Amino acid sequence: MDESNKELDSLLVRSVREYAIFRMDSQGVITSWNEGVMDVLGYSESEWIGKDATAIFTPEDRERGAPAHEMSQSAKTGQAMDDRWHIRKDGSRRWINGIMMGLRDEQGNLLGFAKIMRDNTKLKQAQESLQESNEELEERVRERTAELEALNRELQDFNYSVSHDLRAPLRGIDGFSQVLEEEYDDVLDETGKGYLERVRAGAMRMGKLLDDLLALSRLTKGPTERQRVDLSGQARVVTDALRSGHGRRVAEVRVQEGVTAEGDPESLRIVLERLFDNAWKFTQDREGVLIEFGVSFFDGADAYFVRDNGEGFDMKYADKLFVPFQSLHSPGRFSGTGVGLAIVQRIIHRHGGRVWAESEVGKGATFYFTLPVREQDSSGIGMKLGGGV
Repeated sequence: MDESNKELDSLLVRSVREYAIFRMDSQGVITSWNEGVMDVLGYSESEWIGKDATAIFTPEDRERGAPAHEMSQSAKTGQAMDDRWHIRKDGSRRWINGIMMGLRDEQGNLLGFAKIMRDNTKLKQAQESLQESNEELEERVRERTAELEALNRELQDFNYSVSHDLRAPLRGIDGFSQVLEEEYDDVLDETGKGYLERVRAGAMRMGKLLDDLLALSRLTKGPTERQRVDLSGQARVVTDALRSGHGRRVAEVRVQEGVTAEGDPESLRIVLERLFDNAWKFTQDREGVLIEFGVSFFDGADAYFVRDNGEGFDMKYADKLFVPFQSLHSPGRFSGTGVGLAIVQRIIHRHGGRVWAESEVGKGATFYFTLPVREQDSSGIGMKLGGGV
Protein backbone atom coordinates (compact mmCIF):
# COMPACT_ATOMS: atom_id res chain seq x y z
CA MET A 1 0.00 0.00 0.00
CA ASP A 2 1.49 3.42 -0.98
CA GLU A 3 1.89 6.25 1.49
CA SER A 4 -1.11 8.24 0.21
CA ASN A 5 -3.44 5.30 0.80
CA LYS A 6 -2.00 4.74 4.25
CA GLU A 7 -2.60 8.39 5.10
CA LEU A 8 -6.19 8.13 3.80
CA ASP A 9 -6.85 5.01 5.89
CA SER A 10 -5.37 6.68 8.93
CA LEU A 11 -7.57 9.74 8.36
CA LEU A 12 -10.69 7.58 8.07
CA VAL A 13 -9.92 5.74 11.29
CA ARG A 14 -9.15 8.94 13.16
CA SER A 15 -12.40 10.60 12.05
CA VAL A 16 -14.73 7.77 13.17
CA ARG A 17 -16.64 9.15 16.17
CA GLU A 18 -18.90 6.22 17.08
CA TYR A 19 -16.00 3.90 17.92
CA ALA A 20 -13.01 4.52 20.12
CA ILE A 21 -10.02 3.05 18.22
CA PHE A 22 -6.52 3.12 19.61
CA ARG A 23 -3.27 1.22 19.58
CA MET A 24 -1.03 0.07 22.44
CA ASP A 25 2.48 -1.27 22.68
CA SER A 26 3.17 -4.73 24.09
CA GLN A 27 3.00 -3.34 27.66
CA GLY A 28 -0.45 -1.77 27.20
CA VAL A 29 0.71 1.84 26.86
CA ILE A 30 -1.38 3.80 24.33
CA THR A 31 0.53 4.94 21.24
CA SER A 32 -2.20 6.18 18.84
CA TRP A 33 -5.71 7.61 19.04
CA ASN A 34 -8.82 8.40 17.01
CA GLU A 35 -11.44 11.07 17.63
CA GLY A 36 -13.93 8.47 18.83
CA VAL A 37 -11.91 8.18 22.06
CA MET A 38 -13.10 11.67 22.95
CA ASP A 39 -16.77 10.75 22.41
CA VAL A 40 -16.67 7.29 24.00
CA LEU A 41 -14.15 7.78 26.81
CA GLY A 42 -13.83 11.57 27.13
CA TYR A 43 -10.05 11.84 26.60
CA SER A 44 -8.31 14.25 24.24
CA GLU A 45 -5.31 13.09 22.24
CA SER A 46 -2.80 14.76 24.55
CA GLU A 47 -4.46 13.14 27.58
CA TRP A 48 -4.66 9.73 25.93
CA ILE A 49 -1.33 9.12 24.24
CA GLY A 50 1.12 7.52 26.66
CA LYS A 51 -1.62 6.55 29.11
CA ASP A 52 -1.82 3.05 30.61
CA ALA A 53 -4.98 1.43 29.14
CA THR A 54 -5.75 -0.26 32.47
CA ALA A 55 -6.92 3.15 33.75
CA ILE A 56 -10.28 2.78 32.01
CA PHE A 57 -11.05 -0.55 33.73
CA THR A 58 -13.14 -0.48 36.88
CA PRO A 59 -11.33 -1.09 40.20
CA GLU A 60 -13.13 -4.43 40.49
CA ASP A 61 -11.89 -5.62 37.08
CA ARG A 62 -8.36 -4.40 37.75
CA GLU A 63 -8.36 -6.32 41.03
CA ARG A 64 -9.48 -9.47 39.19
CA GLY A 65 -6.69 -9.01 36.61
CA ALA A 66 -9.05 -8.46 33.69
CA PRO A 67 -6.69 -6.14 31.69
CA ALA A 68 -3.78 -8.60 31.81
CA HIS A 69 -6.09 -11.51 30.93
CA GLU A 70 -7.47 -9.63 27.93
CA MET A 71 -4.00 -8.81 26.60
CA SER A 72 -2.82 -12.39 27.19
CA GLN A 73 -5.79 -13.86 25.37
CA SER A 74 -5.48 -11.55 22.36
CA ALA A 75 -1.74 -12.29 22.20
CA LYS A 76 -2.40 -16.06 22.19
CA THR A 77 -5.50 -16.32 20.01
CA GLY A 78 -5.35 -13.13 17.98
CA GLN A 79 -8.27 -11.36 19.60
CA ALA A 80 -10.31 -11.01 22.78
CA MET A 81 -13.89 -9.74 22.98
CA ASP A 82 -15.77 -8.51 25.99
CA ASP A 83 -18.75 -6.52 27.25
CA ARG A 84 -18.03 -4.78 30.53
CA TRP A 85 -18.23 -1.54 32.46
CA HIS A 86 -15.42 0.96 31.77
CA ILE A 87 -14.56 4.30 33.39
CA ARG A 88 -14.76 7.56 31.43
CA LYS A 89 -12.49 10.49 32.19
CA ASP A 90 -15.30 12.16 34.19
CA GLY A 91 -15.57 9.06 36.41
CA SER A 92 -18.89 7.82 35.00
CA ARG A 93 -19.30 4.19 34.07
CA ARG A 94 -20.14 3.17 30.54
CA TRP A 95 -21.10 -0.26 29.26
CA ILE A 96 -18.61 -0.94 26.47
CA ASN A 97 -18.47 -3.60 23.79
CA GLY A 98 -14.81 -4.07 22.95
CA ILE A 99 -12.47 -6.18 20.86
CA MET A 100 -8.70 -6.29 21.34
CA MET A 101 -6.43 -7.68 18.60
CA GLY A 102 -2.83 -8.77 18.92
CA LEU A 103 -0.52 -7.21 16.30
CA ARG A 104 2.52 -9.13 15.04
CA ASP A 105 5.21 -8.54 12.43
CA GLU A 106 5.99 -10.89 9.56
CA GLN A 107 8.22 -12.97 11.82
CA GLY A 108 5.40 -13.37 14.34
CA ASN A 109 6.87 -11.06 16.95
CA LEU A 110 4.27 -9.26 19.11
CA LEU A 111 4.30 -5.56 18.28
CA GLY A 112 1.38 -4.49 20.45
CA PHE A 113 -2.40 -4.38 20.44
CA ALA A 114 -5.26 -2.59 18.74
CA LYS A 115 -8.51 -1.92 20.61
CA ILE A 116 -11.94 -1.01 19.21
CA MET A 117 -14.62 0.08 21.68
CA ARG A 118 -18.28 1.04 21.31
CA ASP A 119 -20.53 2.58 23.97
CA ASN A 120 -23.64 0.39 24.47
CA THR A 121 -24.73 1.97 27.75
CA LYS A 122 -28.20 2.92 26.50
CA LEU A 123 -28.79 -0.61 25.25
CA LYS A 124 -27.55 -2.05 28.56
CA GLN A 125 -29.81 0.29 30.54
CA ALA A 126 -32.78 -0.67 28.35
CA GLN A 127 -32.04 -4.36 28.92
CA GLU A 128 -31.73 -3.87 32.66
CA SER A 129 -34.95 -1.86 32.72
CA LEU A 130 -36.71 -4.61 30.76
CA GLN A 131 -35.31 -7.27 33.09
CA GLU A 132 -36.42 -5.28 36.11
CA SER A 133 -39.89 -4.89 34.59
CA ASN A 134 -40.03 -8.62 33.88
CA GLU A 135 -38.97 -9.43 37.44
CA GLU A 136 -41.62 -7.06 38.80
CA LEU A 137 -44.21 -8.64 36.50
CA GLU A 138 -43.16 -12.15 37.57
CA GLU A 139 -43.43 -11.10 41.21
CA ARG A 140 -46.90 -9.68 40.60
CA VAL A 141 -47.90 -12.90 38.83
CA ARG A 142 -46.59 -14.94 41.77
CA GLU A 143 -48.47 -12.74 44.22
CA ARG A 144 -51.64 -12.86 42.13
CA THR A 145 -51.35 -16.63 41.72
CA ALA A 146 -50.96 -17.03 45.48
CA GLU A 147 -54.03 -14.83 46.02
CA LEU A 148 -56.08 -16.83 43.51
CA GLU A 149 -54.98 -20.12 45.08
CA ALA A 150 -55.98 -18.81 48.49
CA LEU A 151 -59.34 -17.65 47.12
CA ASN A 152 -59.89 -21.02 45.45
CA ARG A 153 -59.17 -22.81 48.72
CA GLU A 154 -61.57 -20.51 50.54
CA LEU A 155 -64.21 -21.09 47.85
CA GLN A 156 -63.74 -24.86 48.07
CA ASP A 157 -64.00 -24.75 51.85
CA PHE A 158 -67.08 -22.55 51.57
CA ASN A 159 -68.70 -24.91 49.05
CA TYR A 160 -67.99 -27.89 51.23
CA SER A 161 -69.23 -26.15 54.36
CA VAL A 162 -72.42 -24.89 52.73
CA SER A 163 -73.11 -28.24 51.06
CA HIS A 164 -72.48 -30.12 54.31
CA ASP A 165 -74.54 -27.73 56.44
CA LEU A 166 -77.48 -27.76 54.02
CA ARG A 167 -77.74 -31.53 53.83
CA ALA A 168 -79.13 -31.90 57.38
CA PRO A 169 -82.10 -29.52 56.90
CA LEU A 170 -82.74 -31.01 53.45
CA ARG A 171 -82.91 -34.48 54.93
CA GLY A 172 -85.29 -33.09 57.57
CA ILE A 173 -87.53 -31.53 54.94
CA ASP A 174 -87.62 -34.73 52.89
CA GLY A 175 -88.10 -36.94 55.97
CA PHE A 176 -90.92 -34.94 57.52
CA SER A 177 -92.58 -34.61 54.11
CA GLN A 178 -92.47 -38.37 53.74
CA VAL A 179 -93.99 -38.81 57.24
CA LEU A 180 -96.78 -36.41 56.35
CA GLU A 181 -97.38 -38.25 53.12
CA GLU A 182 -97.52 -41.66 54.82
CA GLU A 183 -99.10 -40.86 58.20
CA TYR A 184 -101.65 -38.29 57.08
CA ASP A 185 -102.63 -39.77 53.75
CA ASP A 186 -106.26 -39.97 54.78
CA VAL A 187 -106.29 -36.39 56.01
CA LEU A 188 -104.67 -34.65 53.06
CA ASP A 189 -106.64 -33.94 49.95
CA GLU A 190 -105.15 -34.21 46.47
CA THR A 191 -104.00 -30.60 46.54
CA GLY A 192 -102.12 -31.14 49.80
CA LYS A 193 -100.55 -34.33 48.47
CA GLY A 194 -99.49 -32.45 45.38
CA TYR A 195 -97.81 -29.81 47.52
CA LEU A 196 -95.92 -32.48 49.45
CA GLU A 197 -94.74 -34.09 46.22
CA ARG A 198 -93.43 -30.74 45.05
CA VAL A 199 -91.66 -30.16 48.38
CA ARG A 200 -89.95 -33.56 48.21
CA ALA A 201 -89.04 -33.06 44.55
CA GLY A 202 -87.50 -29.68 45.42
CA ALA A 203 -85.50 -31.22 48.26
CA MET A 204 -84.23 -33.96 45.96
CA ARG A 205 -83.27 -31.41 43.31
CA MET A 206 -81.44 -29.32 45.91
CA GLY A 207 -79.54 -32.42 47.05
CA LYS A 208 -78.50 -33.13 43.47
CA LEU A 209 -77.44 -29.53 43.05
CA LEU A 210 -75.25 -29.74 46.17
CA ASP A 211 -73.66 -32.92 44.81
CA ASP A 212 -72.88 -31.17 41.53
CA LEU A 213 -71.44 -28.11 43.28
CA LEU A 214 -69.13 -30.33 45.31
CA ALA A 215 -68.10 -32.20 42.17
CA LEU A 216 -67.35 -28.91 40.41
CA SER A 217 -65.21 -27.61 43.30
CA ARG A 218 -63.26 -30.87 43.63
CA LEU A 219 -62.10 -30.61 40.01
CA THR A 220 -59.61 -27.88 41.00
CA LYS A 221 -57.82 -30.16 43.46
CA GLY A 222 -54.86 -32.41 42.77
CA PRO A 223 -52.96 -33.18 39.56
CA THR A 224 -54.57 -34.65 36.47
CA GLU A 225 -53.22 -38.17 35.95
CA ARG A 226 -52.61 -39.32 32.39
CA GLN A 227 -52.85 -42.79 30.97
CA ARG A 228 -54.31 -44.49 27.92
CA VAL A 229 -58.10 -44.63 28.28
CA ASP A 230 -60.54 -46.79 26.31
CA LEU A 231 -63.22 -44.21 25.61
CA SER A 232 -65.31 -46.65 23.59
CA GLY A 233 -65.41 -49.02 26.57
CA GLN A 234 -66.30 -46.19 28.93
CA ALA A 235 -69.07 -45.03 26.58
CA ARG A 236 -70.62 -48.51 26.56
CA VAL A 237 -70.53 -48.71 30.38
CA VAL A 238 -72.15 -45.27 30.67
CA THR A 239 -74.91 -46.03 28.17
CA ASP A 240 -75.63 -49.42 29.78
CA ALA A 241 -76.13 -47.64 33.10
CA LEU A 242 -78.49 -45.15 31.46
CA ARG A 243 -80.54 -47.97 29.95
CA SER A 244 -80.74 -49.73 33.32
CA GLY A 245 -81.96 -46.58 35.01
CA HIS A 246 -84.54 -45.83 32.32
CA GLY A 247 -85.87 -49.22 31.41
CA ARG A 248 -88.81 -47.85 29.47
CA ARG A 249 -86.76 -45.71 27.14
CA VAL A 250 -86.12 -47.01 23.63
CA ALA A 251 -83.03 -45.51 22.05
CA GLU A 252 -80.45 -46.58 19.50
CA VAL A 253 -76.93 -45.91 20.76
CA ARG A 254 -73.96 -46.21 18.41
CA VAL A 255 -70.45 -46.33 19.88
CA GLN A 256 -67.49 -46.20 17.52
CA GLU A 257 -65.08 -49.02 18.31
CA GLY A 258 -61.43 -48.54 19.28
CA VAL A 259 -61.59 -44.89 20.31
CA THR A 260 -58.87 -44.16 22.85
CA ALA A 261 -57.29 -41.08 24.38
CA GLU A 262 -54.73 -40.24 27.02
CA GLY A 263 -55.99 -38.56 30.13
CA ASP A 264 -57.33 -39.07 33.61
CA PRO A 265 -59.67 -42.12 33.43
CA GLU A 266 -62.04 -41.03 36.19
CA SER A 267 -62.33 -37.48 34.85
CA LEU A 268 -62.97 -38.63 31.28
CA ARG A 269 -65.61 -41.06 32.55
CA ILE A 270 -67.38 -38.11 34.20
CA VAL A 271 -67.22 -36.20 30.89
CA LEU A 272 -68.91 -39.05 29.04
CA GLU A 273 -71.48 -39.51 31.82
CA ARG A 274 -72.45 -35.84 31.67
CA LEU A 275 -72.59 -35.68 27.87
CA PHE A 276 -74.58 -38.91 27.49
CA ASP A 277 -76.89 -37.85 30.31
CA ASN A 278 -77.40 -34.56 28.49
CA ALA A 279 -78.20 -36.36 25.22
CA TRP A 280 -80.50 -38.81 27.02
CA LYS A 281 -82.37 -35.96 28.69
CA PHE A 282 -82.96 -33.87 25.57
CA THR A 283 -84.21 -36.80 23.48
CA GLN A 284 -86.87 -37.87 25.98
CA ASP A 285 -89.71 -36.50 23.84
CA ARG A 286 -88.40 -37.94 20.55
CA GLU A 287 -89.39 -40.94 18.51
CA GLY A 288 -86.58 -42.94 16.94
CA VAL A 289 -83.93 -41.67 19.36
CA LEU A 290 -80.35 -41.94 18.09
CA ILE A 291 -77.30 -41.14 20.25
CA GLU A 292 -73.77 -41.55 18.87
CA PHE A 293 -70.24 -41.48 20.23
CA GLY A 294 -67.11 -41.32 18.08
CA VAL A 295 -64.14 -39.29 16.94
CA SER A 296 -63.66 -37.05 13.93
CA PHE A 297 -60.86 -34.81 12.66
CA PHE A 298 -61.33 -31.11 13.28
CA ASP A 299 -58.89 -28.23 12.74
CA GLY A 300 -55.84 -30.49 12.75
CA ALA A 301 -56.78 -32.51 15.84
CA ASP A 302 -58.97 -35.41 16.92
CA ALA A 303 -62.35 -34.22 18.18
CA TYR A 304 -64.41 -36.66 20.24
CA PHE A 305 -68.16 -36.19 20.08
CA VAL A 306 -71.51 -37.19 21.56
CA ARG A 307 -74.33 -36.55 19.11
CA ASP A 308 -78.11 -36.80 19.50
CA ASN A 309 -81.21 -36.09 17.43
CA GLY A 310 -83.07 -34.45 20.27
CA GLU A 311 -84.39 -31.02 21.15
CA GLY A 312 -81.33 -29.03 20.09
CA PHE A 313 -80.88 -25.32 20.86
CA ASP A 314 -80.43 -21.95 19.21
CA MET A 315 -76.71 -21.34 18.54
CA LYS A 316 -77.03 -17.66 19.39
CA TYR A 317 -77.22 -18.77 23.04
CA ALA A 318 -74.26 -21.15 22.80
CA ASP A 319 -72.11 -18.93 25.03
CA LYS A 320 -74.37 -19.84 27.97
CA LEU A 321 -73.98 -23.61 27.56
CA PHE A 322 -71.08 -24.08 29.96
CA VAL A 323 -72.08 -21.42 32.49
CA PRO A 324 -73.29 -22.96 35.79
CA PHE A 325 -77.03 -22.73 36.45
CA GLN A 326 -77.81 -21.51 32.92
CA SER A 327 -80.53 -23.22 30.89
CA LEU A 328 -81.44 -22.74 27.23
CA HIS A 329 -84.89 -24.30 27.67
CA SER A 330 -88.03 -23.51 29.59
CA PRO A 331 -87.71 -24.11 33.35
CA GLY A 332 -89.25 -27.40 34.46
CA ARG A 333 -89.44 -28.90 30.99
CA PHE A 334 -86.16 -30.80 31.38
CA SER A 335 -84.70 -31.87 34.73
CA GLY A 336 -81.17 -30.92 35.78
CA THR A 337 -79.14 -28.52 37.86
CA GLY A 338 -77.40 -26.60 35.09
CA VAL A 339 -73.95 -27.65 36.36
CA GLY A 340 -73.22 -30.77 34.26
CA LEU A 341 -71.78 -29.01 31.22
CA ALA A 342 -69.74 -26.67 33.42
CA ILE A 343 -68.14 -29.78 34.93
CA VAL A 344 -67.40 -31.11 31.43
CA GLN A 345 -65.73 -27.85 30.43
CA ARG A 346 -63.59 -27.69 33.56
CA ILE A 347 -62.34 -31.25 33.10
CA ILE A 348 -61.46 -30.73 29.45
CA HIS A 349 -59.72 -27.42 30.18
CA ARG A 350 -57.66 -29.11 32.90
CA HIS A 351 -56.53 -31.57 30.24
CA GLY A 352 -55.50 -28.66 28.03
CA GLY A 353 -58.30 -29.23 25.50
CA ARG A 354 -61.42 -27.39 24.44
CA VAL A 355 -65.13 -28.21 24.28
CA TRP A 356 -67.89 -26.76 22.13
CA ALA A 357 -71.25 -27.64 20.63
CA GLU A 358 -73.09 -27.40 17.34
CA SER A 359 -76.87 -27.54 17.13
CA GLU A 360 -80.07 -26.51 15.45
CA VAL A 361 -83.43 -26.21 17.15
CA GLY A 362 -85.40 -29.42 16.73
CA LYS A 363 -82.53 -31.21 14.98
CA GLY A 364 -80.36 -32.36 17.87
CA ALA A 365 -76.95 -31.32 19.13
CA THR A 366 -73.36 -32.47 18.90
CA PHE A 367 -70.90 -31.84 21.71
CA TYR A 368 -67.21 -31.99 20.77
CA PHE A 369 -64.10 -32.06 22.94
CA THR A 370 -60.41 -32.27 22.15
CA LEU A 371 -57.41 -33.43 24.13
CA PRO A 372 -53.88 -32.12 23.51
CA VAL A 373 -51.12 -33.96 21.67
CA ARG A 374 -48.05 -34.81 23.73
CA GLU A 375 -44.66 -34.16 22.12
CA GLN A 376 -42.45 -37.10 21.21
CA ASP A 377 -40.24 -38.34 24.00
CA SER A 378 -36.46 -38.70 23.79
CA SER A 379 -36.75 -42.24 22.42
CA GLY A 380 -38.57 -40.86 19.40
CA ILE A 381 -41.77 -42.73 20.25
CA GLY A 382 -44.62 -40.24 20.10
CA MET A 383 -47.92 -40.54 21.94
CA LYS A 384 -50.98 -38.41 21.32
CA LEU A 385 -53.24 -37.21 24.06
CA GLY A 386 -56.21 -37.82 21.79
CA GLY A 387 -56.22 -40.45 19.14
CA GLY A 388 -59.20 -42.28 17.76
CA VAL A 389 -58.64 -45.49 15.84
